[in-house]
Amino acid sequence: MDIAERVKKFYLRYRGRKEIIGKSAEGREIYAFFVGSPAGKIGISQYAMHAREWITAYLAVEHARRGIARGSVWL
Repeated sequence: MDIAERVKKFYLRYRGRKEIIGKSAEGREIYAFFVGSPAGKIGISQYAMHAREWITAYLAVEHARRGIARGSVWL
């Protein structure tokens, strides 16, 4: 299973707030996951921006699984 399939599978199972925010140049959906509490400050973190950075998509999934200690972030 490639990384795009793994992220999609995680997106489909994710129970928190999530959105499809667009499509890549290759037509793949771009997923966003909200992690944390909606109260207070909200941050954003981007992953897998370029083709050679695909490994960071695994990191995004892991961050979504673990959550954050305080505040919130869109991944």
